[in-house]
Amino acid sequence: MRAAIKTSKRWCWRQLCDEVDSDISGRPYRIAMSRLRGPQTRQPSSPLLVRGAVAALFPRVPSGPALQLPRRAGELVPAVTLEELKGAQSRIRECSAPGPDGVPNVALKLAIAALPDVFLRVYSRKKVETINILVGDHSIRSSPSICYLGLHIDAKLKFDHHLRTVSTKAASVIGALTRIMPNSGGPRSSRRKLYAHVVDSILLYGAPIWSTAAQKRAYIRQAESAHRRVCLRVIGGRPHVSYEATFVLAGIPPLVLLADERAQQYGRRREDAEDEERLATLTKWQEAWDRSTKARWTHRLIPNIRVWIERRHGKLNYHLTQLLTGHGFFKHHSRRYDYNQSAQCRVCPSSIENAEHVFYHCPRFSEERERLHSLLHEVMTPENTTRLMLASEPNWLAVASFADSVVTRLRDEETGRR
Repeated sequence: MRAAIKTSKRWCWRQLCDEVDSDISGRPYRIAMSRLRGPQTRQPSSPLLVRGAVAALFPRVPSGPALQLPRRAGELVPAVTLEELKGAQSRIRECSAPGPDGVPNVALKLAIAALPDVFLRVYSRKKVETINILVGDHSIRSSPSICYLGLHIDAKLKFDHHLRTVSTKAASVIGALTRIMPNSGGPRSSRRKLYAHVVDSILLYGAPIWSTAAQKRAYIRQAESAHRRVCLRVIGGRPHVSYEATFVLAGIPPLVLLADERAQQYGRRREDAEDEERLATLTKWQEAWDRSTKARWTHRLIPNIRVWIERRHGKLNYHLTQLLTGHGFFKHHSRRYDYNQSAQCRVCPSSIENAEHVFYHCPRFSEERERLHSLLHEVMTPENTTRLMLASEPNWLAVASFADSVVTRLRDEETGRR
């Protein structure tokens, strides 16, 4: 009986996770939002209230000549002054990372100092005009966008306002998730993944309509950042893990690929379209993973995305993620934030203390490593790590235990140095 109950619970949980993709606002969404005590939309109960709202929002206009709006003389928009430009220049931090254009902040400050006139013309203000229309006792004010069925539509159909709005909403949900999903401890990775799908359902609402906006990086960047934040919570990763490694370890495709997949499924509307489009998404994702210049350590361990995400066992945690990403209590990684610290291993001065050296070569952990090899019946190398982990659940648990013991010792050593 206990085995039957456990099997039934596992089956119900898997069905709940699969239901997230098919019904983004259904039962999984309601369960997760009730856990977060988030706002839930309710259908209006009174038909009179619905008719009254529709009549107020869409009043009937009598037939006749079109209404001519009086022209108003536009107010002059004050130009950006040289003092404002210099103030913005002084706030640029030279040590901060450059923007998406790759221009260093030092070069940007020098360019502003050398050619202030050019920047004054570039950063000229544009006035956003609003029009007030009085219809009966109701005043209607023009807006740069309208919200229709949860989708924010702007005049030029760029959907940048919609992406900013849903990103802000998703960020508030992620803020609630951080309190119940700490990096160390907290729910299992399967439950974390369910919460991540709930955030994606917020971000991907209406994706077949606005998917073309995802082609412009400036529009999708904020939504992609929220998508990455929740994926980091799934894997228990440190904040500087790259986008590419975060998505692969979490087993969740990038937001741009998910939006394109939803758009393609909507256009085809066939029963087998979902499986075919997911296969196409995995192919695009694999090609981008092979071409990328980032997260090469993770790519060395996990070269095949499909094999990784279709595994039947294995949960990620804070310690195992440090092995798979190379971001953790390693001197080579810590030196990014403390330039006075040496990146050399204290036991092997001729070697850099990175993830590969610590987990596969350093004699400090030879005892734990030999115990692991005896359990795996094979010597673990970067090339066969995931193959051994995916071979059986005991193998996965053995590697996870090895990573736990190594990372715990490294953390204690770093705490002692401080």
